[in-house]
Amino acid sequence: MKIVLVGPVYPYRGGIAHYTTMLAKTLQDAGHDVKVISFKRQYPKWLYPGQSDRDPSGEPLTVPASYPLDPLYPWTWTRTVSSICRDKPDMVLFQWWTTFWAPAFAVVAAMLKRRRIRVGFLIHNVIPHEARPWDKILAKMALS
Repeated sequence: MKIVLVGPVYPYRGGIAHYTTMLAKTLQDAGHDVKVISFKRQYPKWLYPGQSDRDPSGEPLTVPASYPLDPLYPWTWTRTVSSICRDKPDMVLFQWWTTFWAPAFAVVAAMLKRRRIRVGFLIHNVIPHEARPWDKILAKMALS
């Protein structure tokens, strides 16, 4: 099966980035053709004041990936859809862990569905642990 995974990988830090990397490797080991699409930036700098969203480890987990998607620039969303469509995948699997990505993921997923490409979400947290009033609305928008 030809699968496109959308989510964070190195150079981004955190459990979801490691999970995405290991999922890609496991699917490849099982014989699937896997392409990973990650982010030009995972979050704007103001969300990480004084910190970094980059993996500081000396021996990071890595997987080949492209980095076209930016949460704040909608033109990267349509470019990402074009890139995915050129690869003609059997399915696109999004990593879902935060509603911050809801607008981008909702638009990309809807555009892919219109092109009859199967879309799935691997859900780590439907809404954040410290939920805000708008998180349920954003999650419903993206995951419907």
